[in-house]
Amino acid sequence: ILKKRQALAGAALQAYVVNYVPGYMVPSAIVQLDAFPLTPNGKVDRRALPVPDYAAAGRSENIVAPRTPLEATVAQAWSQALGVVPISIDDDFFVLGGHSLLAMQVIAYLRTALQVELPLRSFFEAPTVAQLSQRVEQLQRSETSSFLLPAIEAAAREQYLMRATSSSEAPQAGSAD
Repeated sequence: ILKKRQALAGAALQAYVVNYVPGYMVPSAIVQLDAFPLTPNGKVDRRALPVPDYAAAGRSENIVAPRTPLEATVAQAWSQALGVVPISIDDDFFVLGGHSLLAMQVIAYLRTALQVELPLRSFFEAPTVAQLSQRVEQLQRSETSSFLLPAIEAAAREQYLMRATSSSEAPQAGSAD
């Protein structure tokens, strides 16, 4: 808690906290308040707290536009998933409010747009547009086609359908034969 008239940038506080707590405990957004809103019972009124601006909290100071078509495609995927415009190539996906489910949406978008299968761990190892684009480029250049998607082919359903016995073949209860 800061003294009155003392201001501290969210990024500076995050940089300080990262030295003392594990990475997953570092807040992705910091909101400065004069006082906590309280309920009539004296407890913190969570509904009255302002919504953190995740997009502004983790932004790079200078927005660097995508330099290549691949970076532009990755940035477009991030923008759709995160709802943040514009995306700098140096912005961190998780600092902008991303999480594993949103990362899966980006992976699905990139799979369709670029025909490349990107593992989820790539987001944790390369959390910026520039780094992730390099990973995608490496996958596209690699001679192993294990990351390329196979063609989708129609499968015959007939062999999987259960054959129902005809009701006329089974004896009926209470019928006189």
